[in-house]
Amino acid sequence: MLADCSLDAGKFQNFLRTLEKHGRARLSLDVAIKCDDQVAVAFSGRYVVH
Repeated sequence: MLADCSLDAGKFQNFLRTLEKHGRARLSLDVAIKCDDQVAVAFSGRYVVH
């Protein structure tokens, strides 16, 4: 099994700027868990840093 999660560099830079400016930020990520190159599970999550 393999977990696949990608993040656009621009969105990550925006996340870091927001975190630095406000002391908190949130980031949405899409994750796919693959088995034999087929997606077995896919989910999205919003992660918050305080």
